[in-house]
Amino acid sequence: MYNKPFMFVVLIIALIAGGSYIIADQTIVNTITIDADHQIFNSYQELSEDADLIVEVTATDESVHINKEESESETRYTVTRVEINQVLGNKGHQELKDYIHVLEPTYIVRNKGIYTGVTRYTYGDYTPMQAGYRYVLFLSWDEKHNGYWITSLEQGKFNVDQKDSAERAPAEKILQVKALKEDVFEHLGYSD
Repeated sequence: MYNKPFMFVVLIIALIAGGSYIIADQTIVNTITIDADHQIFNSYQELSEDADLIVEVTATDESVHINKEESESETRYTVTRVEINQVLGNKGHQELKDYIHVLEPTYIVRNKGIYTGVTRYTYGDYTPMQAGYRYVLFLSWDEKHNGYWITSLEQGKFNVDQKDSAERAPAEKILQVKALKEDVFEHLGYSD
């Protein structure tokens, strides 16, 4: 027979290992960047001409990750609810509520098997919006998805309260994005 102290130690080790796995499965996030061709904008004027809607918003924590197959292709993105602070341009002249749902070019997939956590996939240098932070968004309407996509990935989203440190990285390493952000802020009256 096994002695009781030995069995107790084995049980404690198993509980710690199992608990650690469960906690890790909820917290570990890997990030993978997907190369994506998109239009390059050099000025506020070019970007605003391409956008259907320009708004200042506050992001909420209400996001849903969409991972589905449609006919012969996969559609993956995140739908995030944003509260509208100000409408800066509306070519579609659609009636807007106090909020809209924005289609972000990023999504999360839960890892399978022994791999813990989730993997976040992002297109290009896009970074997801953070809840409670303010952004100016340049949006393009998509009838198929019945929602607004952020125009041209990272070029269509600008953090105006300077709290989103993840968004600063692309603006610092890509001179075109940095110049575009400065031009957008100058035209809209935000200080960088």
